[in-house]
Amino acid sequence: MIELGARILTGAPYLIIKDSTSDGKPYDLPFDLKDNRVVDIPEQEEKDLELGAIKIRTIRDRIREIINIGDQWDYLYPGATVEIKIGDENEGASRFKDVSKKLETLFELKGIAGREVSSVIEHLLERMPSFQIKPFTEEQANLVGRLLVPAHPRLSKIYATVPIVFQKHDKYQGRAFLPIIVSFSFNRLTNILRLRILYIDVTSATKLDEQKGYYICSLTGNGKIDLGGSKKS
Repeated sequence: MIELGARILTGAPYLIIKDSTSDGKPYDLPFDLKDNRVVDIPEQEEKDLELGAIKIRTIRDRIREIINIGDQWDYLYPGATVEIKIGDENEGASRFKDVSKKLETLFELKGIAGREVSSVIEHLLERMPSFQIKPFTEEQANLVGRLLVPAHPRLSKIYATVPIVFQKHDKYQGRAFLPIIVSFSFNRLTNILRLRILYIDVTSATKLDEQKGYYICSLTGNGKIDLGGSKKS
């Protein structure tokens, strides 16, 4: 389960193979896994050779499916690779690179790959509550800055807490998504910070902080966010 979770989070390919029974009794995987690339293997060898062949073909086809996917992002969470040019006043130097189709759906923006980071973020902010924009952009900028200081004593605690909240969206209105940096590298010769980011639905763990006046991730709440809340003065 630990390795599977790591693969799901980072976008690595995977295929789940499980026994059809445990101690002779049928059983299912947890609800969030049982319908996801699972191949059941019978406890006893199939007497019907055709049934065994079907299992073999299924495993073979799933492996081919994984190998033939040109963009790993396309079959897990919305995600992208982003290259940020550090110290360059030209905002066009920072761009989205590899982008999943799911991210285009999430952002309601086609052709994100190759676009300037600033233009994509601006498009995204137009769909968020006005009081959510400043804390979100400030936290994201702070996270990037901290990634560039590997000796920082709090590096291990670098994570986002202010999610993207959609006030306007055809499909995800009232839902929150948190950008998760799953890997990063910094090329000191080119001054390019390369990030791999997943956007995780954290609606059930997001609420309006009455004191701070904006949405943050918490351990309570479920369903859709109440967009009736507003920034407190």
